[in-house]
Amino acid sequence: MSRNYIGIDVGTSIIKGQLISEKGVVLGSASFPSPAYSKEGLDCVSAEESYSLVEKILEGLFQKAHGEVDAICFSSFGEAFALVDEEGKTKTDFILFVSSLGDEETNHILGKMPGDEIAKISGEYPHRMYSFSKLMYLKKTHPEYFAKGTKMLLVAQYMVYRLSGVYAADYSLASRTMLFDVRNRVWSKELLDLCGIPASLMPELRETDQIVGELSMEAAQRLGAKRTCHILASGHDQLLAAVGSGLEEAGMANDGIGTAECLTVAFPHFPDDPGFYRHGYCVVPYVIDGLYLTYALVATGGSLLKWHRDFLNKKEAQEWKEQGKDYYVSMNENPVKLPTSLFVLPHFGAAGTPNLNLGGEGAIIGLNTKTSKEEIYFALMEGCSYEIRLNMDLLEEAGVHVARLSATGGGANSPEWLSIKSNIYHRSIEGFENSEGGILGCFLMAKHAVEGIPYSDLFAQFVKRKQVASPSPEIQKEYEERYQKYRKIYSAMEKIG
Repeated sequence: MSRNYIGIDVGTSIIKGQLISEKGVVLGSASFPSPAYSKEGLDCVSAEESYSLVEKILEGLFQKAHGEVDAICFSSFGEAFALVDEEGKTKTDFILFVSSLGDEETNHILGKMPGDEIAKISGEYPHRMYSFSKLMYLKKTHPEYFAKGTKMLLVAQYMVYRLSGVYAADYSLASRTMLFDVRNRVWSKELLDLCGIPASLMPELRETDQIVGELSMEAAQRLGAKRTCHILASGHDQLLAAVGSGLEEAGMANDGIGTAECLTVAFPHFPDDPGFYRHGYCVVPYVIDGLYLTYALVATGGSLLKWHRDFLNKKEAQEWKEQGKDYYVSMNENPVKLPTSLFVLPHFGAAGTPNLNLGGEGAIIGLNTKTSKEEIYFALMEGCSYEIRLNMDLLEEAGVHVARLSATGGGANSPEWLSIKSNIYHRSIEGFENSEGGILGCFLMAKHAVEGIPYSDLFAQFVKRKQVASPSPEIQKEYEERYQKYRKIYSAMEKIG
């Protein structure tokens, strides 16, 4: 009997899923906008509505599979969590990391323990983006939420719980809480006590690729399952994208170019340089033995191009839409001289690493009366690429090297953007036949868990690479001069801010 697998990515913008055969053929797919909302200064995603959409996706995919699905794996955004009481009722929605709370809590624990010491335990320098700050805030404002029997469930594992009844937290999402002892792979009693968080709140820790249970009888009946369906612990979207990108050796990295942009790098050791952690880089256990992941984040990325479409070029965007033309493809076809004459600091609303200023502001420098909207468009792509290059240089200084680079996400479908990146990074960039890196990672992880196939064999069979961009010596030299100016502008703007 042939096997089928389902991978679901729960994102802050879209929830999407795919049914994939054991041979890697996509048999069905579905997606819905995420139920995100803002209220009283908080940016949230509804936990209950997210699960309802997940069930809707699963129901359709089970129908396509005639009920024959062997395993389900989830990929989700990090940091956010839901509190679930002993009766299984949800007490909170998922509070996103960009929400403007947690500074007071962060300063409180920094007054009790040096940040460098916390980083040695958790692999993260204290910052309000991590789950601990939201837990401390909720404990202060809603102590009734922390009654006996309550559990904290991170996003992917909330979905796992709703389907299987199992309370769990995988290593990759646990590492986004700043309450996880990354070296010993246990919840840190020292950090829990420091933050005043009861240890009973924390679910059992599991390997990301571990089967934690099976589809409950009630869920199986609702979804139309005809045989035992395993549920994986599941994990952070960046780790799943790393698996889907075939990261299996130190020095391999993937540039995930989505709404936000994240460079994920595999490395074999704990950095000793305190600057590594102070710049916001982290240490995350990977599913390949002996390797860890770290993330370099640009909080904008593709959202800047969307801003260009919706605010700077709204009329033409509407005309192209009516003509059935893709906005980004049409903009990429414009003959703009590269490098552009502009500098863009891409912190439009938030800055990622290396300064993690969630209230950041962007800038476009070099505008004049002859500047075209087309040049601004290409400059936005340059700005994000300069920012990732800056992160690469800082990681290199801390001993984390990028030797082989790939790209996934919507931005990876733009040859123009990848060419810009290649010249700024001084590296060739590989792409993939399957651009859905996270869901492919879910498939590979599920196949590994159910069939016991080594990741090296799965990567060789299913991760199909192709070289998509290489640097041009002449253009690379021009971009290097522009990048060095960008670093000076970046430093000057930091001092002003």
